[in-house]
Amino acid sequence: MRPPWPALALLVACSPGVPASRREPPRPEPPGLALPGVCADPAADARARFGPDAAEGELRLERAVDLDGDGVLDPFVAHPSFCGTGGCVWQLYVERGACAHWVGSLFGIWPLPRTARSHGLVELEIAARKGCAGASRTEARATFDGARYAVTSARECHCPESGRAPLTDDDAPEPEGTCDEWAPIEGAPSP
Repeated sequence: MRPPWPALALLVACSPGVPASRREPPRPEPPGLALPGVCADPAADARARFGPDAAEGELRLERAVDLDGDGVLDPFVAHPSFCGTGGCVWQLYVERGACAHWVGSLFGIWPLPRTARSHGLVELEIAARKGCAGASRTEARATFDGARYAVTSARECHCPESGRAPLTDDDAPEPEGTCDEWAPIEGAPSP
């Protein structure tokens, strides 16, 4: 006979005698959001996706963005073998309890959330440095298509004019002033 430990723990955690500060608050699941793929451990799954070059060495696991709006920061995983001066390859996951679902990979400095959502997940923007202390870069916007994140638009940002005297705080160029207009990626899913 199986011991009733999980049921007993649930009963104790939900009973009025347990202070609210010791109860785990319920996490709402965004309505209608079905996550792709199988339940996975983000570190083990990312190592497998990176392949043999990531068999050794420490993974970089970051939690700074809530992709699905459930109040929990989701894991992004990188490995030093897949990082350079332009950025890193990030394996992206949405986590639900002990389960995580892979939702794609992006290359760049760090995926930043935008306000818009696609198929229930926040859209992302990421930049890959090319030079000029990051002024020369490729910026990309990615949307979730129901299975994974895909880059849907991009733009190039260029080095400020060369030959000018060193800039001061008073005459620094507008950061957007050296960037081209956003352009859709041919063949990308529409947001």
